[in-house]
Amino acid sequence: MADYEASTYGDRIAAVYDEFRFPATQFTNATVEFLASVAGKRRVLELGIGTGRIAVPLAAKGLKVFGIDASEKMVAQMRGKAGGDAIPVVIGNFADVKVSGQFF
Repeated sequence: MADYEASTYGDRIAAVYDEFRFPATQFTNATVEFLASVAGKRRVLELGIGTGRIAVPLAAKGLKVFGIDASEKMVAQMRGKAGGDAIPVVIGNFADVKVSGQFF
């Protein structure tokens, strides 16, 4: 798999990821509600933020959300969503990149 790297997964399916992987919003809504309830006022870091399926609604609830993702194309999908362009994202492998501060 010489042509496969960390960003390849997201790059290949970014345009259809939300519809293909998670067509039922009930699971997304339940996840967002749970995370918001346990995060409180703390900053949130999402590893593999991707299209912002979880991060964008969390930010809309007033949480300070940050992300890491290997795929610029996945993050570009998030940037196209309302509020997605305001979420700071570091592009890279979460094992290697650093985001300063403490998170939930």
